[in-house]
Amino acid sequence: MRVIIIPIKVSSYAGYKGEERPAYFTMGGIRYTVLEVLSEWLEEKTDKGREKRHYFQIKDENAKRWKLFYSFNVDGWFLERKE
Repeated sequence: MRVIIIPIKVSSYAGYKGEERPAYFTMGGIRYTVLEVLSEWLEEKTDKGREKRHYFQIKDENAKRWKLFYSFNVDGWFLERKE
């Protein structure tokens, strides 16, 4: 099984503590609304240098689960999927 990383566009919102969370994301021209953040965590990868990522396991409006992350190194959002 290999991991596929896909760049996506994310609209996020900040709560009262200033923490940003995804509100919806766009992939392949389709907009997916985030209904629920199931979990979130921070990771620092060291396989290709040092990279800090903020992960979100989310559920969309169709009850499909997705794994998104924000990369602090490239200042961008990505979808992580296993095939």
